[in-house]
Amino acid sequence: MRHILLSCIILLLALAFCLFSMLHVRDICRKTLDLLSSAQTAAERNDFETCRASMQDAALHWKQYERYFGLALRHEEVDDVISRFAALNQYAVLADRDDFLAGCAELMSAVRHLREMELPTVENIL
Repeated sequence: MRHILLSCIILLLALAFCLFSMLHVRDICRKTLDLLSSAQTAAERNDFETCRASMQDAALHWKQYERYFGLALRHEEVDDVISRFAALNQYAVLADRDDFLAGCAELMSAVRHLREMELPTVENIL
């Protein structure tokens, strides 16, 4: 009986971590998307000072959770987001509006994809 109880407790702990991870990753991605959206809006107004600040806030927010992402997400996709942040930073420094907007859209799409992958859907389970 103790073995069954111990097994159930371990299973519940694993499920609790999965639920926490799903909610936490989705929240981190939402905050990152909000910051990137404000950077995109600033770039559309040609306000690259505000744009750089918002983009750097998004990058710092993302970087703060990199180790956690190593546990919770696939490494290739996290590396892709990191490299997209580096490219976006260069576009912001150069104040290249068109490239920044295109790079920002790609980065936001990659972050949205990571956020959607955390949902318990049939596609994600299989």
